[in-house]
This record gives sequence, C-alpha cells and structure tokens, in this order.
Amino acid sequence: MKRGFWLLICFLLMCAYASPILGRTESAVAQSKVLRIANLGEYMAGDEGKDIPALLEVFEEEFDVSVEYSRFDTNERIYNDLKLNKQGDSYGYDLVCVSDYMIQKMIREGMLEKIENPGVNIPNYMQNVSPYIQEVFEKAGISEYAVGYMWGTMGYVYNADYVAHSDALSWMALWNIDYKGKGTLKDSIRDTYFLGLAYVHRNELNRLAGKYESETACIEALREVYSAGSSELEDAEEDYREFLNYYAGELSRLLNDTSAETVAKVEAALKSVSRNIFGYEVDTGKDDMTTGKVYLNLAWSGDAVYIIEEGGEQFYYAVPREGSNIWFDGWIMPKGANKELAYKFMEFISRPDIVKENMEEIGYTSVIAGDEIKEWMMEKYELESSPVEGLLRADLTYFFKGTGSDEKVYLYYPEEMEGRALTTQYPDLEIINRCTIMLDFEDEALARVSDMWVRLRANVLPPWVIILVVAAAAVAIAALAIILIRRKGGGPRAKKGWTAVKTEAK
Repeated sequence: MKRGFWLLICFLLMCAYASPILGRTESAVAQSKVLRIANLGEYMAGDEGKDIPALLEVFEEEFDVSVEYSRFDTNERIYNDLKLNKQGDSYGYDLVCVSDYMIQKMIREGMLEKIENPGVNIPNYMQNVSPYIQEVFEKAGISEYAVGYMWGTMGYVYNADYVAHSDALSWMALWNIDYKGKGTLKDSIRDTYFLGLAYVHRNELNRLAGKYESETACIEALREVYSAGSSELEDAEEDYREFLNYYAGELSRLLNDTSAETVAKVEAALKSVSRNIFGYEVDTGKDDMTTGKVYLNLAWSGDAVYIIEEGGEQFYYAVPREGSNIWFDGWIMPKGANKELAYKFMEFISRPDIVKENMEEIGYTSVIAGDEIKEWMMEKYELESSPVEGLLRADLTYFFKGTGSDEKVYLYYPEEMEGRALTTQYPDLEIINRCTIMLDFEDEALARVSDMWVRLRANVLPPWVIILVVAAAAVAIAALAIILIRRKGGGPRAKKGWTAVKTEAK
C-alpha cells in the first residue's frame, strides 16, 4: 500500500516537472511556424489595408504557416526598428526587405545571416535571377546575404499636358519656376540627397553626359560599318568598354559624394528647391499626380508605372541625362532569423507564376528573368521579337541573357510607348549605362548627411501643417477681436455660468 502511494507521488511530481517543458516545446513548435516579415510600404500584391497582403495568404495556405507582417515607409525606419527590437542575438524579424545601400550597412554592422547553399535552399531564385542583377550584387558585396526582390531606376514622372519632355530630361526641372508648387520630392534622406548631388555637380555631370552620348554614337556608327569579329570593331569595342568603366566610376564618385563642402552645397540647393515644390512625400505622390495636385514627381520607376497605367495617357517617365540612380531591393535575414521559413518564402516569391502576379499589380520590376517572364511581358505590351518598320528597338539582352533560350533579346515597340510603362519597367541598356547605385555611407559621412537632413526638414513644413497653422491663427485673431469688442461695450463681464450658480445658491 505504501509502495503504491509513493509511486503515485513520484508520477505526479514527474508530470508537474514535465508540463512546463512540454508547454515550452509546444510553444517552440508554434513559433517555428511563424514567419515575421518587414517590408517597404505597399510593396506586395494584394496589400489593401489587410493585416497581410493577399499574396502572403497564398503562402500561408501553401506552406501551413502564419505570417506576421510590418510595413515601413523608408529603409532608415526599418533599420531603426531592428535596432530597437534587438534582444540578445535576435532582431525580431526573419525576413526584411531593404535597398542596396542599407544591405551594405547591415552587413558592415554584422546584423545579417549568410545565405547557405543557395542552389539547394533557393533553387528557383538561382535558376531564374537575371545574371545582370547577380553581377551587381556581387560587385556591391551583398550577394552572400541578399536575395533580390525588385529593381529599377529613379527619375521624373510627369504630366505631359503641363511639363515639357525636354525639362523632365534634366534634374533641374524641380527648380524651374514654371512648375512652382507643382512638384514633389521624396521624404527619404538618400533619394533627395541624391537629387541635391545632381544639382551641385550638374556642370560636371553634363560634360560627362555629352561625352557618353558622343562615344555611344561613335561606336554605333562603327558597328554599322564593320562586321562582327573585325579587328577594327574589336579595338573600338575595347575602347568603348574602357570609357564605360571610366564613366561609371565618375558617376559613382559624384553621386555618392559626402565631403563637408559638398554636403553644405547640397543643403543650400535643397533649401532652394523646397521653396519651389508642393511638398515632400513617400507614398502620396501617386495620388497627388493622378488627382492633378502636382505635375512633376521625383519617383521610383515602379511608382511611375502605377501612375502611367492608372492615371492616363498624359503621364510619362524620364531618366534625366545627367545620370541617375539604379536601385535594388532585396530580402535579407537578420541575426536570429528562422532560416528554414525564410528560405521557403524567398523560393516562393521567386517562382515565375508568383513573380508575374506580383509585378502585374504593384508595377515594379522583379529581378527574376527567364522565358516565362519575357513571354508574359511581350504579351502584356503586344511586342514584336523581330524588326518591323517604324518600330523602336529595346536591347534587353543585358537582363535576360543566360536565363532563357535566346542569346540576344531585342524587343520592338511603337514610338508612342516610349516613356510609358514598358520602357519604365524595362529600361534600355543605354539608360542602364547612365545610372549608378547608392553606396553605404560610413559613419562620419552619414552623420554629416543626417545632420543636414534634420536641419532641412526642420525648416520645411508640409502644406497641411501650414494650412492648419494659418487656420488656428485666424481663429485666435477672431477670438481676440470678440473679446476686445465686448470689453469696449462695458465693464468686466461675469464668467459663463457664474450667474446661474449664484441664483441656485439663493
């Protein structure tokens, strides 16, 4: 009897000891099926104010997982959130989407996990990503840490009813008094600082642009004269490649300049342009353009595609001839990430069927290439793959080569499509050569630029704040006038309610 009693006690103690362990195990299993994602703005198909975009609901159902989704309007706010949420070795997210320069910064600060065995863990991505994108990622030092998502250029989207095409081909357009109060800038430190650099270095950039145009015209003429493989053409091609390397280096130097003297000049330039624009924005520029509030918007190419397709035939996109930014957004895994789920999502988002659905809705261009994407694009824009009289040619070999059946990818389109969605989404090689990426600023340089930005934004109030302040001032003046008029009409007046209180007391 006693033996049975003690056996029962031991069993109960074992259960009491095991239940927290079992609870922790169940909790760990549940947590292993939750993918925590941070992304930029409305940057995924089906993002219509829901907890998660519709595309992620498909992922949840397909892989029997849950997704926790957070939206941020700039790279810097994502970075700050990761820093604030850091607990031990974990940053609170499994996957984060940020831009090239921010990926470089996080690598430099040791915040990221490396991508292991990409051919095994993300085969869809490795088979279909554009070799051009991979090469850029490798040169930028981010290929071991990032899986590409979207890419594009920065330029002006403009309403051709009010803005001349020749004006939109120069960064100086936002300083043009003809467009006072009708242009918008990005409320994003790096993008707007880039514009300021283009203004400050405009003379040197214009000289470079002229040299690029003459060298490109020269090599095109030689290609018409000499047949492929001739020694004359080979020598000319080599000289042209050397020039392009020089040109790319100069663009990067000028458009990533952070010297104290340059930062001061950029601050003055941005203060000047701030007096000529409607305001600063991140996501409202699309509505501002399509509703006619503004005619000229500093835009990422994906937002420009949205405006062009939703706004009407009067909207166009231009990459200024002085040189521009080519940007890349990628998925990264912060330290402590659930790598298994992160790999599944990166593989899912790189599938051609998912890529097409995603691009169709948000307007941005995926880093994924291949025959399936090319055929989708040709069908969408009704393009020709062979020369047709009267059609313009886009050379997209740089993007698609090595991912499909064609060695050369030339697409032919009518002239009226120039500057519209097609050429915005897939820029020609000539435009690509005129672009450079934003580089990570080292701490001292970043501090200079950040201090400048704080001073600039502290002195610039958005229009709605100005209207509110004016309205409040008007109300205050009216109230003061009423008080003065009442005082002129007699002696001090009793406070409201005082008579009633005295009467009750009686």
